[in-house]
Amino acid sequence: MPSAYGTNSMNTGIALVPARDDILRLIILQKRLLDVAELSPILSTEANLPHITILQGKTPNPICSPFELEELLKTAISRDQTTGLFVTIKSLQYVSPGWYFLTIHHNPVIHALHNNAFSLCKKRLFVNQHDLTKDLSGYTERQKKNYLRYGYRFIGKDFSPHFTLGRTPNKKPFPQEALLDSIASSIIKNRLRIDKLTLYVMGENGSHTSQLSSITLPTP
Repeated sequence: MPSAYGTNSMNTGIALVPARDDILRLIILQKRLLDVAELSPILSTEANLPHITILQGKTPNPICSPFELEELLKTAISRDQTTGLFVTIKSLQYVSPGWYFLTIHHNPVIHALHNNAFSLCKKRLFVNQHDLTKDLSGYTERQKKNYLRYGYRFIGKDFSPHFTLGRTPNKKPFPQEALLDSIASSIIKNRLRIDKLTLYVMGENGSHTSQLSSITLPTP
């Protein structure tokens, strides 16, 4: 554990949170999916906020400071960018073990945020004994290395920005995935606007449980 940051252990992350109207659209999407498939945890406007994780993990103190959060945003978004930050949905994707993600098309700002955040925070991240004994079935070899070293598998070349829609109880894919795709495409038809970059406390399965700091992004 890096002693330079103290001795306490915290589970925190950096995330992009969509505008309220789009948060509600994502919550509605999950509710529609729940009509045909069991997924958890349940999204909400507070305890499990829909978000795109930039980086998360265990650190002695919050993964970054409010000042560092602001600097991360400044380095990723040019000063003359006044059109806002939007993401376009790519597909509903099953990710082992048991997860359903709403993936997005490549966005250079989001990838820059991840790369800069990882460069800033990688020496602060650590794993505990539970992490070292976790069942990593379904992870690629590179994801296993990421998790066992940093406690998060979607790092670097494996960074895959997404909105998490939930996990199946048996950690297996839903048999009628075409039905899930149809529901998702009927509700999320347009791009989503990103409203904030947040520093947040992680709950179960990386949920966005509470906000420690946030920065509002430029709006069009």
